[in-house]
Amino acid sequence: GSIIGSDRERHHKGMDFVMTAPVHTESGPHAIYERMLLTGKVDVQDGETKMDFFVSGKERSDISIDISNDKLLIGFQPGSARVFQRWPQKNFVALGKLLKETYKDVEIIVVGSAKEKDLGDSIAGQIGGISLAGLSIRDTAVWMERCRLFVSNDTGPMHISVALGALTIALCAAAGTESCIPYKELETFRSIEKPKLCESCESKSCEDPVCMEQISPEEVFETARGMLGSRIM
Repeated sequence: GSIIGSDRERHHKGMDFVMTAPVHTESGPHAIYERMLLTGKVDVQDGETKMDFFVSGKERSDISIDISNDKLLIGFQPGSARVFQRWPQKNFVALGKLLKETYKDVEIIVVGSAKEKDLGDSIAGQIGGISLAGLSIRDTAVWMERCRLFVSNDTGPMHISVALGALTIALCAAAGTESCIPYKELETFRSIEKPKLCESCESKSCEDPVCMEQISPEEVFETARGMLGSRIM
């Protein structure tokens, strides 16, 4: 047998010495396509790009979600490990207020890592939402599974939302939009991104993502309203 893996260092994290059949993968393509290259080397290939994320019955029973099924549950992921991917906090607040003003039965949850707890608490406090920032990714997924719509920066929970089958809006920086490519044809997915504004774009090292500031709360709201369709207001 063979031990395969990408020949790009960021994937095997110093474990290249165990690989007997490294596979060359170019920088840029989505991780899904890279994994398909790897599985193709062992004749496991069906062309399916859809991801799935499974929540167990025990995980559901371990968490009490005291929100009526009649509520329109919407999730926000306002954080991101890297600055260039962050939509301004004030915009999430403005979006939350627009949704609350429009949908009488909406409940908004704000998720995030432990490092993003202050951010999640602040946004939730300003829009009358529920902050879940600091929960484990598995516990967060239990809540996300209940969401009708999830609005997120281009980060991990966004991909989980897509895999769970929720309506998902991804807010993407001008640099790094390749992470959304496999989802573009999904009816449940929309991405919003603006063109590069800076002549000397610093790409993923940017500390002042003005391209993200060009995405207005009103544009995201209209996208959300279109995806939610005939939901009673």
